[in-house]
Amino acid sequence: MSMLGRLLGHKPPAVVRTGHALDARLFDAKWMRRAYEIDQRTGPDIADELGCSMTTVYRHLRMLGIPIRSTGELKRGVPMRQEQREKIRAASIARWQREKAWASR
Repeated sequence: MSMLGRLLGHKPPAVVRTGHALDARLFDAKWMRRAYEIDQRTGPDIADELGCSMTTVYRHLRMLGIPIRSTGELKRGVPMRQEQREKIRAASIARWQREKAWASR
């Protein structure tokens, strides 16, 4: 960010990896929880609104500690077993830590 941008109070983009900034709502736990859990929106639906991939949406949901529904869980109304959720969460945290370590190089 330029000095002029800082003087004007502009904020730097959240993350830039592919040449464009990610929408700040991806980092907002309250917004993501409301959209995904309360409003029962799907990952692809949220991704369309935020202009990113559904993979990015699911990655950020995991990083924010929001449990991911299994495929068809919303349609069937059958929640995922706690054991499955814990395995997915552990794998997500491990992946996030690897990505964080890689990014800090």
